[in-house]
Amino acid sequence: MTLRGIIEHEGRTINFFYDIEDIPPELRDGIGQIIADFKEGVFHEGFRRFFDRDPDRRIPSDTDIIVAPADGILIIHETPGHYHLRIAMRYSDVHVQRIPLPGVVRSVREVGAGYRYPDDLKHLDNVSVVTEIDSPLGVYELRQITTLFTRRIKNTLRPGQRVALGEKFGNILLGSTVLLSLPRRGVTLSAKQYQKIYAGETILARFS
Repeated sequence: MTLRGIIEHEGRTINFFYDIEDIPPELRDGIGQIIADFKEGVFHEGFRRFFDRDPDRRIPSDTDIIVAPADGILIIHETPGHYHLRIAMRYSDVHVQRIPLPGVVRSVREVGAGYRYPDDLKHLDNVSVVTEIDSPLGVYELRQITTLFTRRIKNTLRPGQRVALGEKFGNILLGSTVLLSLPRRGVTLSAKQYQKIYAGETILARFS
């Protein structure tokens, strides 16, 4: 169950979200204070260990699927010709990203400007790392997006690199959002709006 917490930062009220069932019992009672301390640059060692976890995942063996690139809550947006699948990562989610569809890396580049919190309408324009991958479906795009407090992105991919389904490729340290944009042609979504998903395991769609 997703819960919302509220803290004050520099005179602004900020929401934070987490799944209480994912938080270790010994951290649950103090989660609000832990997050508030984090905003001030103080890291609770127990929460940091929990946040940095990297569990094994069971990667499906199907060859016609697209899996989740990140843990979190799925938000589906459609435009002519494309699906835009945004994954909102909460403080309780694993923050390791995985390849949703095998292929060859075309490019990796940094784009955007500024650092805004996810409830800001311009959040998707934040500093981001965008990876384009050639796949059996065509070219798709992965965007790792920073926030006001989470400004470090790790991406290990290089142009020309061949990547496998579910392979780990990076993380956003202590934050934020991953956006998967892919062609709609031949794609049938199987995941649902606002579904809780898991990187490398949850099947988002099938293609033909």
